[in-house]
Parts: sequence; C-alpha cells; structure tokens
Amino acid sequence: MFQGTLTGNLLGFLYFTVFLCGGVFLTRRLFPALSPLTRLWLGITAGIALLMWLPVLCSFLLGFTVLSHLIALVPLGALCAAAFFLAKKNAKKKSKKPVSPVSWKKEDWRALWFILPMTVFFTVVETNHILYPAADGGLIFGQSTYWDANIHLSFITTPVVQKTMPFVYNILPTHQVSYPFLCDTVSASVYLWGSSLRFAYILPTVAAAFSVFCGGFLFFRLWLSTFAKAALAWTLFFFNGGFGVFYFLDGLKNDPSNFTRMFTALYETPTNLNDKMIRWVNTVCDMMIPQRATLFGWMMLFAVLYLLYRAVFMKEKRFFLYAGILAGLTPLISTHNFLAMGLIAAVWMLSRLAVMVDLKAHLARAVVWGIAALTVLAFVLVFFQTKKNYDTAGLAALLAGGIPIGALFIGLLAWALARGHFKELLTTWGLFLGVVLVLALPQLFLFTFRQSGGGGFLRPHFNWVNGQDNYIWFNIKNIGIPALLILPAVLSASKRQKSILAPIGVVWLIAETFAFQPNTYDNNKLLYPVFILMCGGVADFMLLIWERLKAIRGMKILACFVLLICVVSGALSMGREAVSNEYEIFSAPQVKLAWWVENNVEPDAMLLTNDRYNNTVTGMTGRNIVCGSHSFLSTHGLTKEFTRLQRDIGAIYANADAARDLIARYGVDYIIVGPDEYASYEVNLTALAAVAECVYDTDGVAVWRVNER
Repeated sequence: MFQGTLTGNLLGFLYFTVFLCGGVFLTRRLFPALSPLTRLWLGITAGIALLMWLPVLCSFLLGFTVLSHLIALVPLGALCAAAFFLAKKNAKKKSKKPVSPVSWKKEDWRALWFILPMTVFFTVVETNHILYPAADGGLIFGQSTYWDANIHLSFITTPVVQKTMPFVYNILPTHQVSYPFLCDTVSASVYLWGSSLRFAYILPTVAAAFSVFCGGFLFFRLWLSTFAKAALAWTLFFFNGGFGVFYFLDGLKNDPSNFTRMFTALYETPTNLNDKMIRWVNTVCDMMIPQRATLFGWMMLFAVLYLLYRAVFMKEKRFFLYAGILAGLTPLISTHNFLAMGLIAAVWMLSRLAVMVDLKAHLARAVVWGIAALTVLAFVLVFFQTKKNYDTAGLAALLAGGIPIGALFIGLLAWALARGHFKELLTTWGLFLGVVLVLALPQLFLFTFRQSGGGGFLRPHFNWVNGQDNYIWFNIKNIGIPALLILPAVLSASKRQKSILAPIGVVWLIAETFAFQPNTYDNNKLLYPVFILMCGGVADFMLLIWERLKAIRGMKILACFVLLICVVSGALSMGREAVSNEYEIFSAPQVKLAWWVENNVEPDAMLLTNDRYNNTVTGMTGRNIVCGSHSFLSTHGLTKEFTRLQRDIGAIYANADAARDLIARYGVDYIIVGPDEYASYEVNLTALAAVAECVYDTDGVAVWRVNER
C-alpha cells in the first residue's frame, strides 16, 4: 500500500481539499470584514485543524476506517451550514451583506512575494527529503529528516493498517501513543484512501507551511502596523541564525574546505554546529521541515496569536471565542505550543488587568524591576551556596520570579473584580479560558499527562543545552543581532509594546530553568514562540533607528550589512538543506522486506527485529514490533521498558528454543534476521529453526514464522 496508486492520490487529495474548502467557507462567513488573504489563511488553518479532529473523533467510535472518514464529512457540513445561517442572520440584523466583496489590496499581493517563494522552497525540500527513490531501490531522506521522519511514518501507517484509534506505539505496542499524534493522523487520513505514503506525508505539510509563512506575515503586519516592519520581523524569524557563519570563515584563506564543508557534512551548518555550541537552529530547516508537531503547532500558534491580539489589544471581543477554540484544539497537535499559548495569554491578561485597575506607570515599573532583581538575586545566592549547582540555582530563580508574578496576577484579578469588571472579564478572558479548558482537558488527562508521568519529564534544568559557553555569549552567538537588540528594544518601547513583549521574559525564565521532557534540547519548542515576539520587537526598534539615522551618509550600506549579518547563517543553512537529499535511510533489501511484509503479514501480527531507528517494518508497513529504537522511546519517557525488553530480545535471538516462554509472552509471530540483527545480537539459527520456519529469504534478510506457540 505504501507505493499507492494514482486513483488513491486523487482520492486523498480530494478528501484533503474538501476540508480546506470547508475551512475557507467558514472563515469567509465568520470574518467578512477581514482581508481576502487573511480569510484564506485562517480558512486553510481551520480546514487542516478540522481534518485533524473530525475523522479522529469518529474513529474513536468506528475505528480508523473509510466509513469513519465519510461520516466525518457530516459535522463538517453542519458547521458550514451553521456558519452560513449565522452570517445570514447577522446580516439581516445589521442590514448588511453576509460577506464583503473580494478585494485584494496591494499589501496582500506584496506579502505573497515573501510567502509564496518560501512555500515553494519548503515544498521542493520536503519533496526530496521524504522517501525519495534511490537508484538501487532504496529510499533517501534529507539531512534534517534523517531521524525524525521515521517515527512520524509509523504514526501515519499504524492507524491505517491496524484501523485503531487511539493506537499504540508500534515500536512498543504495550503503550498507547500519547505523543501529539494529530500532526501525523492528518496524513493518515490521506493515506487511507490508497495514496502513496510519500504523497500522504508531504501534502498536508505543504498546506501547513503556507499557513505558517502567511500567518507569520499577517500577524506581524497586524501588530507592527507597517509593511516594512512586518517584512523585517518575518525575515528575522524565518531566516534566523546567529553568528555561527564566522566559524566557517575562520582560516578560509588557508583552507577553503572549512567553508564548503557546510554543504557536504552531516549537520555542520551555521545554525547547527554542536561542537561549537551552535544550537539555535534555523526555524525552517530544523524545525518546520523535520518536526511535524512544530510545523502544525506553529500553524495553530500564529492563528491564535493573531486572533488573541485582535481580542486583547484591538478590543474586538468576539475573537476571544475563536482564539479559545483553536488553542483548545492544540494539545494533541503540539503540546509545547499549547503551553506557550497559555503562558503568552496569561501574561497578556496580566497586562490588561493592570490597565483595568489603572496601575500607575511608575508603580508598574517598580514591580517589574523588583521581580527581575529578586530573580537574579535568588539565582546568585543559591548558585554560590550550592557550590555552583546550576539546576538548583535555576529552580530558585524560577520560584523567586514565578511566585511574585502569580501573586501579582491574583492581586490584580481581585482588584479588577472589586472595581466592577466581573462581566467584562467573564465575557472575554473567562470565555477564552472556559473554551480552552473544555476542549483541552480531555486531551491532557487522556493522553498528555499519561506520557509526562514517565521518567525525565518536568525537572529542574538551567541553561538549556549550553555545555561550555558563558551564558550571555551562548545566547548572543546563537541568536545574533536580535539577542543584542531585544533589551534596548524593550526599554525604548511604548507601554503598549512592553505589554505585548512581556511574555518573552516569563517564558524564557521558565524554559531556561525547567526541562519539560527527557530530551532537554526540545525546550527550544517553548523558546521559539516567544522568539516570534522578540523578532517583532527588534524589527520595530531597528526601523525606528533607521528613521532617525537614514539621512546620515553611508547608512544604507550599513543597514544592508546589518541585514546580511542577520540572515546569512540562516540562508546558508537553507542552501545546505536544499542539497542534502543524499542519505539512503532505507536500503533496497529493507524496502523489499517492507513490500513482502505488507503483502504477506497480518496487520495485527507481532514481529521481532533489532532496535534500529530506520525500520521499514514499523515506518512503512505499520506493523508492531516488540521494541524499537531507544532514541525515540527515551524522549517519550520509556527508557525502563526499552532496557528490559532488549534484554529479553537478545535472549530470544541467542536461543529461541530455550526462550519459548518469552516468545509466547510477547506474542511474537515473525522473527526477522538480517544484517541489523546480526550486528545487534548473537543469532542462533539452529535454535531458531526449532521454533520457526523460514518464509522469506532475500538479499541477506530472512523472515521466520513462529510455529504454534
């Protein structure tokens, strides 16, 4: 099935398009006053979100089948009908047309000059990075997708093959998937119709990438008011990169290969150079392309930021409802982005509470500086008292800053209620919070909290992944000019702008002092959402400086040089990514094995293999294996299970005849023996022949079917 058919591709594309059209219809009816480009963007976002949710909800009852997907069209149609009649009813009350005439403005067309080329770049790279055919029959991935795509493929194929929802990790079938799997089932809903696995993987990501690029530009334009500021902020975010390029310029005259290696070596780019502590990766190359939860999470994030900004800072209260709906749908799309949304919303609410109670500016400044000083003081004192224990000092800083902020929030809320703002709060923030909780709590309790209960989640950890550099220098060389300018940008900002930028400090403090999953590196998924705000604040500040200094001779050249420094590391990383489709991740024998398994092995069968991460059995056929890669399982808090199972798997391969009880315990139906298994275990074929028969033997890979247990 993973090869698909033309008819399957067409059916999958048609089903996907129906939801996109449904989303665009909804936003056209609900937001008639917004620009056509904005309605198109929000419609695509809504359509993808509905495609993620409606078929899955039906599948909880009927299994992940064609029938459940057909039934999912019913609530989609009902939502469109409700929006149509609601718009018509509102139009009668206001004596207006339900939808404004389509009128594309010049700035919308100009925005597309940024959005479309980047979407084309993303599409080209995604196409040559996912299951790209090699000349020998193997399959090629690109540099950034070399690791992540494997687990995503398994989340796409498993529900389609096994027809279950919720489904299990097919690399550890004893555990239900609690990872935010909707970023993958959106492709499973295309794959179900008989499309190729490659087509199903890529199609939704292209639409989501357009939504992210478009949403980023429109959010910045709404917030910063001018096209130039929006364009600069957008460029700073998507072409992000610090000063890593200078490591490749070092000694260039004597050794040109120090520069050219970024285009040939694996993960040696100006935004990803581990041995030099360059870890602030490019948003497009290393976040959007390989990390589907981040890609679809940012799709939701930009929409929520846009709607919430209109609700909070433009006082268009009806947008609280729509922001709450999208935020509430996010936990099973991207948990990190859901948390970031909550933190940003909480800080914005805090700033609005200060306005409600008419908190004086000098008092507000004193509170902010007091909390900042207390946070730094707590870190310094505990740091030296614990003999330079960074994690403990970081936790102290978090408590020293977090407790006063929490107390301030409660105090301002009580003050606002006492001043008679109950109704206003109930119909705005109360509505937002209520909708979010109703939609999000079932996801959190049934999935997210089950996973986070594993080892390694939620632990004190200071300084992210910096292992050798001074804290300040690490951030400057990684983030670049935005890191240098964010403090003066905040200090010179208006009171309103300070309120918008305030979440940067809060979220950065939390993400820098607390790890939210075993892989500490993934805390950048919390940092990037406020990097969006950082880019906007810095862009506003840079153009303010430009307006004041542009008359000085030579300023244009200096401005171009500064902009070049801002984007050169990111641009070179993108260039490397574009030509990095050179890594054969699935060999030809493994692809042949997957083809045989798909056509000869029962969908609910249990197979025994080694723990390789690039496993075609799990990724391409959706079948279960006893235990898969530790690199995946450890990040999901399942290290203990991995260790125990690998010991038993080794015993089976070493002497299957003596390990019949283990074979029965794990329900093993097929045992695979190939180069990977020989490299991982001591394989005893004589003992294996006593309990199984060889049913497949091609190119050095054999499959043994277990006799009756």
